[in-house]
Amino acid sequence: MHSGKVTMAMVGDIKTEVVYHGDVLNTCSRVQALCKELDSDLLITDTFYKTLNHDDYFNYSIVSNIHLRGKRNLVNVYKVTKKGCVKN
Repeated sequence: MHSGKVTMAMVGDIKTEVVYHGDVLNTCSRVQALCKELDSDLLITDTFYKTLNHDDYFNYSIVSNIHLRGKRNLVNVYKVTKKGCVKN
């Protein structure tokens, strides 16, 4: 998961389609691809992490300085797990 601005547009005259544009989509796709590599069901970026109300239901484990393909700056991501759950 990631957060940011996304632009939506409707294109086409006969067959209208909705398309989305924005760097946030690229970043989210790169983070999703990391899930298998980091053996995680859910990863969130530092940007998304900062928007959350941190409750007692989830554990957040930081994975620092990840290089995402196509990105200039390193990104911090968090592995998110539900408290009390063990992944097999």
